[in-house]
Amino acid sequence: MKKTILLVLMTAVLMAAPTFCTTAVSAEPEPAQEQNVLALDYEALPTAYDGTWTLTGAYEAEAGMLDVVPDACTLTLRAVISEDVLVQMEKYVHADVYELEGSICFAGDGTSYECDASWDGFTNVRVHGKDSCDVSGANMLVIRGIEADMYFEQITGVRPPDVRRIRFIGLNAEGQLLIGCSENHIEKDADAQWLYAYIFTRAQED
Repeated sequence: MKKTILLVLMTAVLMAAPTFCTTAVSAEPEPAQEQNVLALDYEALPTAYDGTWTLTGAYEAEAGMLDVVPDACTLTLRAVISEDVLVQMEKYVHADVYELEGSICFAGDGTSYECDASWDGFTNVRVHGKDSCDVSGANMLVIRGIEADMYFEQITGVRPPDVRRIRFIGLNAEGQLLIGCSENHIEKDADAQWLYAYIFTRAQED
């Protein structure tokens, strides 16, 4: 009889107790490492993008950091000088400026897709005077001839609920390269958020 009464009391206490698990999980802050990976370096020079990059990770806003299929994608970029560009129309100032050119290749289809980023799309464009201009930061990336999400679901196993074109490129403070899509212009606004992104690490030179 005593055991029965005790069991009834315990059940009543548990049913009356507030639920903290859901609140604790939803209020848990984003890990610092994830924040560092996703935060762009808005002072990165175009020459820092130069080289070959290998896909090593991914991110999706709801799923968080994701693993990727090994050797699924390679990105090659060149920082190239465009000569005598009109960098300030009002004063008719011309200068040599850096732009990005390159290609991205997916192991799944073996096709190489051209990509580029214009000098005036960088976060910072500083015109110092005649023949003097420098650019830095993140940028918009044009990738030609491929589907908007660039095989994101096939490579990560996660399908973003809002599929938009991958069109932004930037470097983080850890030296990794990100390309992805953002609800707003993340190349200009540090408060904008990635919807999903690929994360690349510089390939080791032989």
